[in-house]
Amino acid sequence: MAFTRVVNCRQRGWKGRRLGQAVGIVDIIPTILAIAGIDPDPIFDGRNLVPIAETKGADTGTGVSYYFELDDKFEGVRTGNWKLLRPKSGPQHRKLFDLSSDPRELHNIGDAVPEKRAELEAILARRRQTAAPKSVGIGRAQLFQYSRDMDDALKELEYVN
Repeated sequence: MAFTRVVNCRQRGWKGRRLGQAVGIVDIIPTILAIAGIDPDPIFDGRNLVPIAETKGADTGTGVSYYFELDDKFEGVRTGNWKLLRPKSGPQHRKLFDLSSDPRELHNIGDAVPEKRAELEAILARRRQTAAPKSVGIGRAQLFQYSRDMDDALKELEYVN
């Protein structure tokens, strides 16, 4: 099974652990900024993982991960054990997987569980409406600028030189 190591902060005494919810590279910048004591700007698509890292109790497993390509050829969403991939070439090419029974994503079961497909499609539709103006990256009009204080904090955490 693939995993992403997102938070590594020895100064806070955090120990590694596995989470039931998906996290990813998009969560790195908001998390590092929060560790540095800087409020993550809402321009970032990711989420601050500090509350999860500081929680000693059970992980709720409620995370949602989004997938996209910069050239907008496809988008997708994963929540729990369900993953929907939706190419921009049309809805006939969308694929739904139950990762608990099909971790290698070999069997598209979208037609067998249309209510689950519709649920994930709705999550993607909401994401499209709320995220598009805030997107940051290559080919986007808006870029993130950070302050000298932020640079100093990131250096102290050894994330930048």
